[in-house]
Amino acid sequence: MRSKTFVLDREIYERHVAYWNVDTIQTFWSGESWQIPGESFELSYNLAQVLWRKIELDIGASREAIMKFIATAKSSDGGEAACRSIFKMSLADLITSFLGKGKWNRLQTERPTRPLRRRDCLCWRALPYLVSLFPLNQEALNNRL
Repeated sequence: MRSKTFVLDREIYERHVAYWNVDTIQTFWSGESWQIPGESFELSYNLAQVLWRKIELDIGASREAIMKFIATAKSSDGGEAACRSIFKMSLADLITSFLGKGKWNRLQTERPTRPLRRRDCLCWRALPYLVSLFPLNQEALNNRL
């Protein structure tokens, strides 16, 4: 069952291209962009959906691989190591396939201005979307959150 809330048309794509750059993508990887109301939150949510669609459709990841990614992704690297290990590519590679060439990799920087929780990062923020694709056992879901 596909999510009914995913929309990606030319206008939204152009908004992504105009918004994301070397600085704003860092707020996406850290989870900070999810805390900024308006365009930042909206485009972060949509970009996470795009990445999950690419993982599901372009890479053809199995449910098991996706569940392993969710289980092993760490907020400290935005899920990068898990992505490389399981899908054999970086998260920046996925973004490049959507936005084109750019400096999309997560940079190691100082701690963000506010403490981040695991739920702030990509795999946790996209979890409602994932659940619509791969219904999870509610008990297992509660244990992860």
